[in-house]
Amino acid sequence: MTSQVEQAVVMRGIRRPRRPRRQRVPTRLERRYQAWLRGYVARIREIVREQLIGELDPLLRLAGKRTDAWLDVGAWDERLEEIIASIESQIEAEFGTSSRAIVEQLANDVDEDNIRQIRKQLRGVLGVDIFLADVGLEALTRGWVRENVRLIKSIETESLREVEGIVARSVRAGIRANEIADQVEARFGVTRSRANLIGRDQISKWNGTLTQQRQEESGITSYIWRTSRDERVRPMHAALEGTEHKWTEPPVTNSKGDRNHPGGDYQCRCTAEPVIPGIENVKTSEADVLRRSQTGIKPARRGRRT
Repeated sequence: MTSQVEQAVVMRGIRRPRRPRRQRVPTRLERRYQAWLRGYVARIREIVREQLIGELDPLLRLAGKRTDAWLDVGAWDERLEEIIASIESQIEAEFGTSSRAIVEQLANDVDEDNIRQIRKQLRGVLGVDIFLADVGLEALTRGWVRENVRLIKSIETESLREVEGIVARSVRAGIRANEIADQVEARFGVTRSRANLIGRDQISKWNGTLTQQRQEESGITSYIWRTSRDERVRPMHAALEGTEHKWTEPPVTNSKGDRNHPGGDYQCRCTAEPVIPGIENVKTSEADVLRRSQTGIKPARRGRRT
């Protein structure tokens, strides 16, 4: 069956077709997600301060009343568990529904940005709009939302598990309350960094998933790998710049041998340029990508934000 893209090429009789514009990753939405996640982490830290930090001295006193406190579950262990459970309850009360709402909104916003870029990209080449029914998109959206709700919950779960471990080990060792508090504060610095990574990684993954869905629906079976052409491009991805791949055969993208399409690898900001019949593939060599990164040469205006 002839695809919509192939039909458009024939009907328009394109003699000098234009190369598709480079797609850009929606960094504005990445920053929004990261900001929300940082706020989420900050609120967890506030709740921990409110409910736990002030209880460190009482916990130490409880532990000091038992000579076998480090061997058996004593009053201080039980009290620590109660505090952590109370913190979890408050976080659930404040974020139980709002986390899903923010993720669903981001999914929709990335979707709108993606379809706008895809339509503009194809219209610029073909001169006509391609109808996109987005068959199967609802299921993909539910999957992405479910995964991100899980990741958000994991931020809370992992940080509180670490905090509980820090406090328990420190109480057993007889460390002073202010030193325990400092260790807890330091742990939230790690949590904040993870939140930023999740925000960047997940928006790129969702954008890449939407691109694949829409290109395949349009009848596009292959794409050209395009990097962001800056100093953060990893060498294996720089080597893929300008290479052609089928949507059914993703390339190896990391040293572990994982195969991914653009945006699928961890923290990947690469994009997929559609291969359209009659369009010349303008290759960019790995050396050129690395040269741009090392010298600070900015790419051409059309692709500056990919």
